[in-house]
Amino acid sequence: METARGHGGATARAAGRGSAGKPVLAAAAVVAVVGAGVVAYAYLPGEEPASPRGVAAASTPSGATPTPSGATPTPGTASRKASPRARAVTSGPACGAGLDRVWANWPMPNPRTPGLPNPARYTARGDGTVRDHVTCLVWQRVPAPKTYTFTQAKTYCAGLRLAGGGWHLPTRIELTSIIDVTRANPAIDPAAFPGTPPGFFWTSSPWAYRKEPLRAWIVNFYEGLAGNAAHQSGAFKARCVRSPSGAGRPAYRITGGQVTDPATGLTWQRATAPGTVSAPAATAYCARLRLGGHTSWRLPSIKELATTVDESRGGPAVDQAAFPGTVGKGWYWSSSRSHPQPAKRWGLSYDDGYTDYRNITTGHARCVRG
Repeated sequence: METARGHGGATARAAGRGSAGKPVLAAAAVVAVVGAGVVAYAYLPGEEPASPRGVAAASTPSGATPTPSGATPTPGTASRKASPRARAVTSGPACGAGLDRVWANWPMPNPRTPGLPNPARYTARGDGTVRDHVTCLVWQRVPAPKTYTFTQAKTYCAGLRLAGGGWHLPTRIELTSIIDVTRANPAIDPAAFPGTPPGFFWTSSPWAYRKEPLRAWIVNFYEGLAGNAAHQSGAFKARCVRSPSGAGRPAYRITGGQVTDPATGLTWQRATAPGTVSAPAATAYCARLRLGGHTSWRLPSIKELATTVDESRGGPAVDQAAFPGTVGKGWYWSSSRSHPQPAKRWGLSYDDGYTDYRNITTGHARCVRG
């Protein structure tokens, strides 16, 4: 039986700041989050979660009915070959690799932090939109004026006529691309995206497990946490994006203990480092790593780590043919520090891909270069 913990805990803490202006304290071990349709829970690897314990029913705005996404996720832990349905990418990282939007089709922008590639750079185009020069995504500069259910948010973006239309609600990885964890309240570039409230925003990504009540991924722009603890009947903010449509999965190239993602330009250590360690020890491990004749390994940023998540599955939420032995229950360290608590590092759990920074003392390491 699973316990309620993890991503919901951090979501709870930031939720009050973003929506009501009052901090909400979350218990360290067992969390129940009530408000605007947010609930907290986690699950054991390979299991379909049961209903959360001690969690009140989600509030549903009048007339709103949660509607499942048209996509049908495939939860479970069965192995999948690294590139059977992958769309070939023959050129280097560039805008739009032609993959399904649930995958990073571009290099992941990073904060302007020493040692990290692809620093974020935006241009406000004067028509209510912002262009990201790293991903080539075009964003609605000012978020939608109201809050919406999951279905309503998708409808709003599909019907948006701003700057010629063509908008959609961003996927988990698309919305993650504009998070700036070096900031808080809100965790986003305020010059590029003025007026962003430090609260929850919908993504178009449903949670992998189709269990009532249906849930979907949200991002909290108080500190940048990504979690899946939102009832689709809840009411949250929306910011729309314009990006090319595509199909297929990353065409990972696997050689000599390394996995290269042609779309992001990142090359990953295929195996998980042995054991669990502290964040400083994980950083040191990657700095010392000698693999495939390369010495330029480092611990990834939290946003780079998020590009490896396969949100259609759980426990572990990753391509297991490309990354065998990935731990489904536990944390993987990043190099990113939390702005609200700078002594703490962000981590990602492959339970399903959620992120957090509180109450993490040990974790796993997987290094990256590029």
